[in-house]
Amino acid sequence: MTDSDSHRPRWVWLLAAGVVTAVSLVAIERAAGLALVCPAIAPAPASCFSASRDVVTVVAVAVVVVLFAATVVAALVPRGARVARGLMVTLGLACTMGPLLTLSASGFLVDGQVRAIVWASALCAAVTLAAVVIPAWAGRARRAGRGARR
Repeated sequence: MTDSDSHRPRWVWLLAAGVVTAVSLVAIERAAGLALVCPAIAPAPASCFSASRDVVTVVAVAVVVVLFAATVVAALVPRGARVARGLMVTLGLACTMGPLLTLSASGFLVDGQVRAIVWASALCAAVTLAAVVIPAWAGRARRAGRGARR
């Protein structure tokens, strides 16, 4: 994945994608198992049951795993840097939003782990920025500078 659009070696992209995916999957799993506090009314709202997180958890995990697999395939294909970059940004967004959507799927959360899950989501966003977005902007600035000098 070292064509004219990206001079980063493949292992950097794959390492970033692996870290983001692993952090996100752990955060989603932690968010799915947190305790709930709901209003004391009968009947309880549907969002007050722990099963209300199950669908969101399964969808979030599936999206993250599929995007990770697609990113790995695109990174290993010659001349696939642009596709891999787009998939990595999408993976970063999915890994950032997956735990947060799982957290907000039910009830009111009052666990100390909520802060750790939010930080894990922020870490996913930061790794994605560091691996993909910032180098792409720097590359464009370098190319624009070369064009201006000519």
